Amino acid sequence: DRLDMPVNQNGVVFEPTEHNRNDGFSIGPMLLTYVPEIDIETTGAATIFDMGASLDSDAPIQLIDAETGERQMIWAEIDQVPAEGEPRALIIRVGKSLQNGQRYIVVMQNLLDAQGNALEPSDAFKVYREAIPSDVPELEARREHFESLFDSLEAFGVERESLYLTWDFTTTSTENTTARALHMRDTGLASLSGASPAINITSTVDNTVADNPDLARLVEGTITVPNFMDNAAAAPGSRINYTSSDPDALPAQFNGDGTVEVPFVCGISRAAFQDAEDGDTDTRAVVVGHGVFGNRYTAVSVGFGAELTNAMFCAVDWWGMSDQDLVNAVFQLRDLNRFTEMPDRLHQAFLNKIFLSEAIVNPAGFQSLPQFQDGSGNALFKTGVVQYNGISMGSVYGGALTALSPHFDYSVLDLAGMNWSSIIRRSNLWEDFAFAYEPAYPDSLVQPLGLALVQMVWDRADSNGYANHITRDPLAGSKESSVLMHFGI
Repeated sequence: DRLDMPVNQNGVVFEPTEHNRNDGFSIGPMLLTYVPEIDIETTGAATIFDMGASLDSDAPIQLIDAETGERQMIWAEIDQVPAEGEPRALIIRVGKSLQNGQRYIVVMQNLLDAQGNALEPSDAFKVYREAIPSDVPELEARREHFESLFDSLEAFGVERESLYLTWDFTTTSTENTTARALHMRDTGLASLSGASPAINITSTVDNTVADNPDLARLVEGTITVPNFMDNAAAAPGSRINYTSSDPDALPAQFNGDGTVEVPFVCGISRAAFQDAEDGDTDTRAVVVGHGVFGNRYTAVSVGFGAELTNAMFCAVDWWGMSDQDLVNAVFQLRDLNRFTEMPDRLHQAFLNKIFLSEAIVNPAGFQSLPQFQDGSGNALFKTGVVQYNGISMGSVYGGALTALSPHFDYSVLDLAGMNWSSIIRRSNLWEDFAFAYEPAYPDSLVQPLGLALVQMVWDRADSNGYANHITRDPLAGSKESSVLMHFGI
């Protein structure tokens, strides 16, 4: 309902159109409420330093599987971003991703202030908890549901009288979160009929050791990829192209058969040339994912890694979060109605990387071209195999890409993290973007709400939405991968 949505400083209401494409809430939700006097420490709620405390039957803040009664690992915090004196939201975060398509119940009981005094719930909640009759139709419409919640919680050992607040929600199904990206992947690859994507080489540079001690050759060009965005260039600010307003509609190629030329760069290590001399190379191709608002040339700047590991590093830009998207991101933060542009364009980025991977593994792709052979015609990398290395933001989205990929045997997620609603305001980059977001949505309680809302559509491209299918229970058509994660704390 538009009446429940945030409004920015220009009076623009956040439209729920994209949320109506969802069949539930995020599996890595940012659960929000406002408890003015709560003291987390005195209350004894689980924190990030002791998430296990949330599994205790008497934990003051809990998240319970509505079907099984199993308590989920969570932690609670008071929003630290607002200035002193501004209202601060109580944020409940999951320590482990929830299951898809499952209902959960939030429990808040026996909450205390800093002096140890019990906090009283709102009058509206008391109407339900204490079974007080009312003549307010909106309250009465929800009474039966709350009675069912109280009955469920009683069976799970939570007493009605102890409750400060409770509510329930259902998470999105796997199909709902992944359907768009999988449709683009499957339709795009099917259009190849087993052939390699079309490749156009635009530049080949052979480096001396003085030029580059690690990368002996740089190859640049473009790959032709089906365009599922709503403009011919799939440019920043574009959206997924739909031919129907049906919430369950799937992406359609622009103009029916539109394609886009996606620039790539590959850096071939000196070790690869040495390894190819006998005609039987072990050099592995690696797709590299760059950091936040970076570009494909990260694959060149980390070329020392290719030399150390006998690899060829290849990359395309992370459309949606590349340097060409930076200005657009500022406008998205000022008007959250535009935010879906980011995860939408990231869908095209996933397809671009999958097509890059296909050009690597397909014998008629890169390996058939002289630019990827030595002077004797020996291939400079091993065909049929490709791995992934995501750096910083490339690791945040790398989990989702790994879950979607039909190619990756292994993925490295370097400086890994998820989800964005947990990461973004903790990041040392937030100051660079707060100047756009916070003045546009100045209410300190609306700011986290906005992030919680956009996470629901961000999940379609965030590893958070794919968490249950990255290293287990692979999605249909995806390759089960092993993942190495490096964390920065």
